Amino acid sequence: MRVFWTSILAAAALAAATMPAGAAAPAAMAPRLTTEHQQALRVADAENGPYAMNYADQAARSLGVENGRWEAFGTGGGDALLPALKGGIDNGTAMIKLQWQPGQ
Repeated sequence: MRVFWTSILAAAALAAATMPAGAAAPAAMAPRLTTEHQQALRVADAENGPYAMNYADQAARSLGVENGRWEAFGTGGGDALLPALKGGIDNGTAMIKLQWQPGQ
């Protein structure tokens, strides 16, 4: 008889654990109120500073990164019959381009 009640209670606890909580849904969907300080920080973040780029942007540009693209190597361009091969990183993914440009 103990095994029967234990299995019933275990099944009830498992069923109750898999159901979503009804009280959490309205609170999660309610809009969050922001304080004046948080609103001021958002306005300050949206404003452009006096400089065109920060130190990290300047360092990346000096290494050859431009518009999220870094060209590690590039060959070709001297002879129209040979292909041009370029490789680097484009928006966080590795890329290799093989192009033929005949007639130039």
